[in-house]
Amino acid sequence: MYSMDFRRLAVERHRECGSSNEVAEEMGCSPAWVRRQAQHERERGTVEPRSRARLGEQRAYDDADERKIRELIGAKPDATLAEVIEALGKPVSQSTASRTLTRLGLPRKKSLRTPPSRAGTT
Repeated sequence: MYSMDFRRLAVERHRECGSSNEVAEEMGCSPAWVRRQAQHERERGTVEPRSRARLGEQRAYDDADERKIRELIGAKPDATLAEVIEALGKPVSQSTASRTLTRLGLPRKKSLRTPPSRAGTT
């Protein structure tokens, strides 16, 4: 990760000469990186890197939803992931529902029960 001074200098030099290849060669970085920094500066008005999203702040299910999940699994422990998603009415992927159940320490059933084999046990 480059310092803010380095980023600003790269964008400034790019503005002056217009060639990302020249700037990259002079500063020892990638031409694509120089172009991206110049683009970010044009679009956002700054060369500061984007802030990373924190995983805890992007939960698909809030505390109330998690209480509903606990109640659902308590009443029907063999509920499939699709049934959990449908019961809550929030459009999420099955992997999101699965991670939520794992985080809550609840059992999960990944698919509907398959019919027994006609051939019998092997």
